[in-house]
Amino acid sequence: PAMNSLRVRLILGFSLVAIALVAIVMLLLGGRIQSTVRDQSAGRLAAALGVLRAQLAADGERLADKLELLASDPSLKRHFLVDAPSGAGLREYLATQQFLLDLDYLCVTDTAGAVVADGSTSPVAAPRPGREPVPVEALEGVHTPGLGFASLPAGRALALDATAAIHYRDEPVGFVRGGLVLDSLRLAGLRETSGVDLV
Repeated sequence: PAMNSLRVRLILGFSLVAIALVAIVMLLLGGRIQSTVRDQSAGRLAAALGVLRAQLAADGERLADKLELLASDPSLKRHFLVDAPSGAGLREYLATQQFLLDLDYLCVTDTAGAVVADGSTSPVAAPRPGREPVPVEALEGVHTPGLGFASLPAGRALALDATAAIHYRDEPVGFVRGGLVLDSLRLAGLRETSGVDLV
């Protein structure tokens, strides 16, 4: 009987030591696995966000280039500087250019930033499938030359927004402003290129 109790105690002692060692190994291994998975996930996310940033930067550069070309277009200057004050011809021209340049909004402002003509308010503005017109007055954000972001009311979406100066005799006489709304349709396109699910 004394032998049996000693044997039982030894078995129990060795079992407890083995269980403790297995638990410690499992904890260390689990921590290492979690750390590895976390590092790999962070790496994949950083790479995907890098692709997304590069895509947005490329879209922004294309948008800024389009507006720079449009701001120097003689037809735009003629409509802006010479046509009737009602601006009907300028609105129609902007509506056409908005469609051709695949923009969500396009307008001309004076040097103080007040809207002179908005392409989305023209009767000839072509409706874009799945998109509502974006009146420029609805955009929030600072009107400055260059590229930036503007937000739509009630946090509905952000827009990649660009402004270029219209020059006459080397003096800025107004601005052309246009942009792309980063809504669910545009995010779906970015999701395909970046591999990141975007909201």
